[in-house]
Amino acid sequence: MTNKKNKRTKPLAILAAVSLSLMGSQLGSAAVASEGGFKMAQSQQQCTVNSAADPRGGADLRNNPTGQNTAFLTNGTVVNAQQLSPDGQWRWVLTPDGTQRGWLYQPYLNCGEAIRQGSANRTGGIAIGTICSAVGSPEYPSVPIRDLPNATGNQIGDFSKGTQLRVVTPPPGQQSQRKWAYVQSVQNPGQQGWVWTNYLSCN
Repeated sequence: MTNKKNKRTKPLAILAAVSLSLMGSQLGSAAVASEGGFKMAQSQQQCTVNSAADPRGGADLRNNPTGQNTAFLTNGTVVNAQQLSPDGQWRWVLTPDGTQRGWLYQPYLNCGEAIRQGSANRTGGIAIGTICSAVGSPEYPSVPIRDLPNATGNQIGDFSKGTQLRVVTPPPGQQSQRKWAYVQSVQNPGQQGWVWTNYLSCN
């Protein structure tokens, strides 16, 4: 009789062990998924850091979208981009070796987007005549105006957040560049220059 009871309980013991194993793996996955305080995306995207407007040549990594800077990633650094912040402005990223991770401002990432072809009636990929609004970034709430379409150009002023801007033809001898648009203030047409297009919201 004792032998029969032991034989009957073995399948139940195996089933319980399997159930506990499955629960453990699910809990482990949930722990990884909640890393950084936000749920991770089910899929990730490989991107490169591309903060063309920052003269330091890179972008700050934060412990949360409104938190402190924890690291600095130079332009060209490859990262695995995952979940977006609720407002869509920040992306949780980590380097392939996993040594650095945190939140990066979304416009500072290049995730394989197509390069817009410039033409005589476009600047920075935006049609001339388009009305835009200066939106800036957490680091630059006022949009820097530069005399050349790159981060090392001299800053000749800035546009306050919300300033209405019109995309216009660049000066003679200056060519349109990807990610840089030549604009002038709608209210003050004498105020004009090159701005990084990620700092603009255009109609």
